[in-house]
Amino acid sequence: MNAKVLGTLEFPKVLARLADVTAFSASRDLALALEPSADRFWVERRQEETAEAVRLLQERPEFSVRGTRDVRLLARKAALGGVLDPAQLLEVAGTLESGQFVGATLAKLESNTYRVLREHGTQIHPCRDVTAAIGGAISDQGEVRDSASPALGRLRRELRVAHSRLTEKLNSYLSSHRSSLQDAIITSRNDRYVLPVKAEARNQIPGIVHDQSASGATVFVEPLAIVELNNVLRTLQLQEQEEIERILRAISGIVGASGEAIIETVNALAAVDLCLAKARLAGAQDASRPLPAAAGRIVLLKARHPLLTGKVVPISVELGTSFTQLVITGPNTGGKTVALKTVGLLTLMALSGLHIPADPGSEVGMAPEVWADIGDEQSIEQSLSTFSSHMTNIVRIITAVHAGDLVLLDELGAGTDPVEGAALARAILDELRARQATTVATTHYAELKAYAHSTPGVQNASVEFDLETLSPTYRLTVGLPGRSNALAIATRLGLSKRIVDAATATLAPEQLQIETLLKQIADEKQEAERARAEAQRLERQAAAALQATQRERASLERERERLLQQAEAAAEQELADFRRQLAELQLRAGDVNSRRDVQEVQEQSSAVLRQLLERRHKQPRRREAPPADLPLGSWVHIETLGQSGKLLSLDRDHNSAEVQLGSFKVRAKASELSVGRRPALGDTADTRSRREQAREERVVTLPAVPMTGTELDLRGKRVADVDAELDRFLNDASRAGLPYARIIHGKGTGALRQVVLAQLTGHPLVRSFRLGEAGEGGDGVTIATL
Repeated sequence: MNAKVLGTLEFPKVLARLADVTAFSASRDLALALEPSADRFWVERRQEETAEAVRLLQERPEFSVRGTRDVRLLARKAALGGVLDPAQLLEVAGTLESGQFVGATLAKLESNTYRVLREHGTQIHPCRDVTAAIGGAISDQGEVRDSASPALGRLRRELRVAHSRLTEKLNSYLSSHRSSLQDAIITSRNDRYVLPVKAEARNQIPGIVHDQSASGATVFVEPLAIVELNNVLRTLQLQEQEEIERILRAISGIVGASGEAIIETVNALAAVDLCLAKARLAGAQDASRPLPAAAGRIVLLKARHPLLTGKVVPISVELGTSFTQLVITGPNTGGKTVALKTVGLLTLMALSGLHIPADPGSEVGMAPEVWADIGDEQSIEQSLSTFSSHMTNIVRIITAVHAGDLVLLDELGAGTDPVEGAALARAILDELRARQATTVATTHYAELKAYAHSTPGVQNASVEFDLETLSPTYRLTVGLPGRSNALAIATRLGLSKRIVDAATATLAPEQLQIETLLKQIADEKQEAERARAEAQRLERQAAAALQATQRERASLERERERLLQQAEAAAEQELADFRRQLAELQLRAGDVNSRRDVQEVQEQSSAVLRQLLERRHKQPRRREAPPADLPLGSWVHIETLGQSGKLLSLDRDHNSAEVQLGSFKVRAKASELSVGRRPALGDTADTRSRREQAREERVVTLPAVPMTGTELDLRGKRVADVDAELDRFLNDASRAGLPYARIIHGKGTGALRQVVLAQLTGHPLVRSFRLGEAGEGGDGVTIATL
């Protein structure tokens, strides 16, 4: 894109705001270097990474590249053999640790949702050997650790001993020669420890003079007795420094060996941080992702200029469908130029991968180039007037413009004779339309209003002006030309009515009629907008009331279901208590009193069972209608009984059905049936046939409950007799209300066990079954829960 146009539309100011929310210098440089592109793939990729970063910050607001620094120069220095100091090494380590965190975080993101950010993450190299080497040798304070090498550790231990001996000797001098010293302190000169001795007492402490004070009153003496101790200390210090330099050189070599990986990591971190900065800028501007469109198409919904502060009036613009040229008219300072710049600047932002401050659903086409002639660029040095400077720009634009380009022209044809200027403006718009360029132009010429009204592909637009306050509203109205408000403004400002009337009399009648008609159209449009806004408000109110009613209804339904479930649970608990009493009584001795108690509990249990079934019948349940093609003989499930059986007959007209449940025939409502589960493996046709022959068909009532135990011993029985006997036992146990049954089949060859398991599988009276445990008879026993 043309750099001059970018400046005219203030695009660098947007980039400066973007750079302000980056985390370090490398990403800041990327932000300031961002440029629009007409490459659709590039634009959509940059828009996608911005959208991904917005989602990521919504999910993890604290995510960032942390303490990343631009260490690319340090990496190159190390790669060339340079030695990095401890502070520089810590910068490298901190950046790589940030890269490890960012890379690990991005790798965990969902690949379809964060495709571009994950691709950036793959360019981050952990370089754990580098961070380990630096962390093991350099402390957080930037000092080389004693443990960096065995030699350094030994030298520092010897240094501490030598320093201790030296200070001990010097302290003895402080005590014994106090009167000869200027101050009772130990200081240093030329990297050697000395004492501040009074000049007149110089001979009292034999030694080497290293320095004297500016006044000459103090000389700094190294006593002869500590010369050798100073020598030892200084020698150890030099050796320590050599060892530190050796360690730093070795670690710098490790950094240099990974130099390219470190540079790639910094580049990737800068790219990720740029994405995060674009997301932060979008959040600050309440921006949304623009949809890509064909070149020449622009749809901006409630768009705001990103550099304006305070209360910004949004504008809505659509170009590239029924018209490709928009002519904006209206008073000065009414917002024409702002609208022009908003269209251009938001186009540049979208083509740079930035979200735009406009409502979702906005579209921006892939304009190959954006051209702009905005503002007064007259030049004294080049002897250019306002008109000449505008014409120079327009000539350059018309020479280079292509189909799909966006052209922005401010005050087209201004700065010269109005008649000639208007004629020239029409000709320029005709040429741009012939070149299929999308054009937005502002003007004061009334002739261009008529041109836009009568020319296909061209549309009028205007900025509104409030005559009561004598101030613009900045609202852009597409489809309506701007009115001339000069006479009305003059009247409001106090110009004599006589003068205003004289001016009005000179106007052509057609002009007055046009102005009156425009006012009527504007008033009607405002009234229609108010009516539409009121209708939308009432629609939202109605929707909110409907939602509230639905929520209240759902709440009542949940409460009703809860109460029904609570009542049913209480009845089931009561029934379970009776059954436990029954089981306990049946285990007692079979005397007359016990049998009488059993009969009483049985009658109570049956009564509770009938009450529970009545509740279930009365309780309304949401269920699907039974399939229309249920064949006779198929397995069906009876909802109210919670059991499955074989369908014997079905009368849909009377909502009646008959179902075989084990040895029982049950009459049920057809609406309570659903497709049931077929018998499991092991329930063969032969065993079913024998079982059905052995069963005595009868309709369920509530007959007297038989006396039965909780145990059936099948040992010694023939396999052919097991089915009928086991079925009778299960029926009796179930009718007696027993919670479980113990079936003894022995271990042996396992034939009896297989028959028993096949019979229990899918049996309508058996909830579950299992083989016995060690204390219950093991594999020779099966426990069935009824």
